[in-house]
Amino acid sequence: GAMFAHIIGAFQPHDFYLTLTFELIAMLVVGGRRSISGAVVGTLLISTLVEVVRPLEPGITIGGFKTPAIWGATQILLSAMILFAMYKRPAGIMSGNELPVDWLLNRLLPKRAPTDEGIAVRDAIEPPTAGDRTGLLATHHLGIEFGGVRALNDVTIAIQPGKIVGLIGPNGAGKTTLINNLTGIHKPTHGGVQLGGVSIIGWSADRIARSGLARTFQNIRLFGEMTAIENVLAAATARGQRLAGIEDYAQHLLLQLDLLWLADRRADTLSYGDQRRLEIARALALEPRFLLLDEPAAGMNPKESAALIEVILAVRRTRGVGILIVEHDLHLIMRLCDEVFVLNKGELIATGSAAQVQNDPLVIEAYLGTRDPAIRPGAHQGA
Repeated sequence: GAMFAHIIGAFQPHDFYLTLTFELIAMLVVGGRRSISGAVVGTLLISTLVEVVRPLEPGITIGGFKTPAIWGATQILLSAMILFAMYKRPAGIMSGNELPVDWLLNRLLPKRAPTDEGIAVRDAIEPPTAGDRTGLLATHHLGIEFGGVRALNDVTIAIQPGKIVGLIGPNGAGKTTLINNLTGIHKPTHGGVQLGGVSIIGWSADRIARSGLARTFQNIRLFGEMTAIENVLAAATARGQRLAGIEDYAQHLLLQLDLLWLADRRADTLSYGDQRRLEIARALALEPRFLLLDEPAAGMNPKESAALIEVILAVRRTRGVGILIVEHDLHLIMRLCDEVFVLNKGELIATGSAAQVQNDPLVIEAYLGTRDPAIRPGAHQGA
C-alpha cells in the first residue's frame, strides 16, 4: 500500500478496489505464503496471467472474426488458480522447491554444522530421581523488570522430580512471566535459575528445552498445518532421537495421550481439548525432566478437565518428571498438586499444600480483596 501510494502520488480508498485485493490474495495462495520463492513466483505468474487475460475480456478481432466479450474472465481465472493450488498444493506451488537463487545462496552462504550441543548439555546434568534434592528445578531470588515495571520480585521456588507443583494467583500476578524466565524466553534482571544444580541463566530457549525443561503455552502454539504425529516428530527430532524407530516413538506418545487415532489429522482441525493434549505429547517428545504446563485446562469442559487430570497423573507415574502447573481451576489444583505457590503482583505470598494456601488470608485478599476467612478462593471460579 505504501509503495502504491508513492508511485501514483495520491492515496484514496477507491484505489484499493476488490479486484486488486483478489489478485494479491491469489499471488499469496498460489505461490505459497511461507516461502520467499513462492511470493516471487506467485507474483510473476498471477501478474502475467492477468495482463494476458484482461485485454481479452471485451473481445478481440482475429482475422475478421470478433470473439464475444467475457467480462470477469480475469476473476474466473484467478478463482480457478486458487482452487487448483488449494487442492493440489495447499502450501503453494513452490512448497518444497528451490529457485536457482535459493539453490545458489544455500550453497554459498556459510551454514552452522549440526551439533549435539543440546544432547551433550543434557547428559552433563545428572538425571534426577524422585526425592533427590540435588536434581531440582529451582529459582533463587528471581526478578525481572520491563521498562521500570517490576513483573517478578525475589521469587524463590523449588520443584522436585516426581512432584506436581501448582502456581496460582490473580490475573497479572506474573505466572506466565515466571515460566518464560525458567525457559529462556526472558532473561531475569536479577536472581538465578538452576536445573539439576546447573545455572541456566543466559542459555537459549532451545538449549534449555533439549536439556530437559519442556513447556506448553497459555495460547496453544501447535504447528497447525502439520499433522498431529508430525508435531510430535518435530520435537523428537529436535531432541536428537534416532531416526530409526522415531515414528513408533511418536505413535507411543500419541497413544499415551489417547490421540493415536488422530495421528494423521492436521493439528488445526483438532478439537480444543485434543490440541491441548497434543501440546503435552509434543512436550513429552523432548524427554523432559520437568514439564511446565501453562493453564492446560483453560477452555476445557468438566469432562475434558477430568481426562486431563488422569493424563497428568499418568505422566508423573510413568515418567517421574517434575510438573509445574499454572492454573485458575482450584479443583484441578486440589486434585493434582503436592505443593502450591501463590504469586501476587510478582511476589510470592504463600507456599504450602492446596488446603493451606486456600485458607491463607493473604491469598484470600489477593483474589477477593478481603481477608475474611469465610470467603475462600475455592468459591470463586477465577481462583
